[in-house]
Amino acid sequence: MTVTGYSYITLLCLDKFNGERSVSAVYHLLRGKKTSQTLQDMNLFGVSSFFSLFPHVSRETIDTASRYLEDHQWIRRDCTLTERGKAILKDAALRMPVPAGLNGWKYGSEARSAWSRLSLLVQTVTHLVTSSSRFMPVTSDEDTQQWVKGMLSKLRMSKQDLSRQLYRELDQFLSAYGDSGAELFVYRLTSPERAGLTYVQLGEKRGMDPVYTELCFWSIVHSLLNELEPSRYPLLSGLSVRESGSLPLTLTAEKTRRLLKQGLDKETAGRVRNLKGSTIEDHIVEIATHDPEFDFKPYISEQDQAEIAHAIREIDSRQLKKIKEHFGSKYSYFQIRLCMASVKE
Repeated sequence: MTVTGYSYITLLCLDKFNGERSVSAVYHLLRGKKTSQTLQDMNLFGVSSFFSLFPHVSRETIDTASRYLEDHQWIRRDCTLTERGKAILKDAALRMPVPAGLNGWKYGSEARSAWSRLSLLVQTVTHLVTSSSRFMPVTSDEDTQQWVKGMLSKLRMSKQDLSRQLYRELDQFLSAYGDSGAELFVYRLTSPERAGLTYVQLGEKRGMDPVYTELCFWSIVHSLLNELEPSRYPLLSGLSVRESGSLPLTLTAEKTRRLLKQGLDKETAGRVRNLKGSTIEDHIVEIATHDPEFDFKPYISEQDQAEIAHAIREIDSRQLKKIKEHFGSKYSYFQIRLCMASVKE
């Protein structure tokens, strides 16, 4: 017996959580819910690759996947894997390994925007070179349509040259993925000859689970965004929607970060933004999780930070309550959470 679909993804995540998070945490992770808990979990348990991979998955789907795992005695009620579950996961992971290029946290939403742009650009260019100017766009998103129109208007090249350049850059990138990876990517595109295939159709064509097929597809798009440099991909580099050097923070945390950069302490930042102290602390933890240059000194000394980090490893738990009980009143929840942000899995 094997595990597939969302049951496989759920089992993967629960294994990472090691009984310290529930199925709800899996759901929020896959949907890309930017709560302070989910953002910190990504760092603590090494699950950032899965963040926002399936933004439209329903709670019912994940609950059904969880019940399936429990009914087959692959997980316990406390969400830990049974020995049988571990064996099933090990076998499934050999058949469906998580691609190295997958990075949902860094590229999740950006990848969807970039793919929307690329798929419409390819559709438009292929129709232009075949003199088929009238077609139904693959996306109705106005921003994407305006981007493609702007791209075509500013490029001073013929439609034939544009087509050849687009082909060269895609061929250069996809050459590293062999026929299988290139097929997965290309068959999602729409041209005058055919419509892009769904994940179900691609799964049937390739003899693969459709959910895993989708995961593999996005890993290729994430890898593309990771490689985009104007010198190597002058045309495709325009797909990126992220500002250079920006941190992957929620909008509200970014606003707090700017105030802290101006020298304001967290209490003053809270008053300026009219936010509760706990909310500002959530922002600071989020910033510390993703900013390699974050300065911990205003909030906790290096010695105290080292002591908490040691306790986290000694207790071998990512449960905030357990760590707090270990220290009693010596450290605040905020200080412990802040240190947890710096402790990798």
